[in-house]
Amino acid sequence: MYQLITTVIILFLIWVYKRTQKPEAFPPGPPRVPVLGSVPFLKGKSFLHIMVDLKKRFGSLYGLYLGNQATVIISDLEIAKEIFKQEESAARPPVVPYQESFPGWEKLWEQYPELVRQIFLKPFFPILN
Repeated sequence: MYQLITTVIILFLIWVYKRTQKPEAFPPGPPRVPVLGSVPFLKGKSFLHIMVDLKKRFGSLYGLYLGNQATVIISDLEIAKEIFKQEESAARPPVVPYQESFPGWEKLWEQYPELVRQIFLKPFFPILN
């Protein structure tokens, strides 16, 4: 019985270790944990303050995980131009959690753009107030 419990614990720890490893070419950024990603390590007054702090700590190109979704942030126009010239950056995967969380948001945006800005953008970007 103890062997089974020990085996399960060891397998779980291996799984956690593998899930928290960043890919080899992934840019520097805050650490991550399974399921939550880098979110527990993002501290600040607003989304804008968090992004400015991360730029100071990791530079103009950094990566983080929003849940299990890998996200690369480019905060320098010249770097962004250079990256988007490359064919590898021509496509991106669909943001499935967002699409599932807000079905029909495109129609809502078209009909009530100011309401959508107030609900979704202003809490994260207080400069828009």
